Amino acid sequence: DTIVIPVNEEELLDKAKKALSAAGGDPSLVKKAALHEYGTVFITTAVKTGLPVFVRVVVRRVPCGDCHDVFFLYTFDHAKFIQFIPVLISKRYNKKWDSKDIEKIESRFAGNSIKDRVSFNPFVDTITSATMSAKIVFYSMNETYTVYEKLVELGYAEKVE
Repeated sequence: DTIVIPVNEEELLDKAKKALSAAGGDPSLVKKAALHEYGTVFITTAVKTGLPVFVRVVVRRVPCGDCHDVFFLYTFDHAKFIQFIPVLISKRYNKKWDSKDIEKIESRFAGNSIKDRVSFNPFVDTITSATMSAKIVFYSMNETYTVYEKLVELGYAEKVE
């Protein structure tokens, strides 16, 4: 059963370019990598460093019936997380996450190494009425180093230490 992304391909590319640009990338030179089990990743080059910058598109099913499926983007480079960009993440009764919810997730990841797993602590990281959605975000973002290694393996990026 396929999850339908709530934006068309052009809107998705536009969101990816804006995210890459905000992360210091050149939005005019975007490549797209379809990584099957890891979703879609858009890639460009950072203007200042010449190194790759990535935006991963995550679409995941929520295992309960209270919320919509989870749809977000996030940017990263070879070393660190840059920005978390929710597209459609809801709380119970399909209420959208507010700026405090977004900030809570962003503060746990932004600037951290993509090699380090961020443990989900239900006493700290739970978004009120969106525990499953928050856990899905953590799970997905904790796959980032594996995603990066896959991009290197497939030739979309060169390994940078």
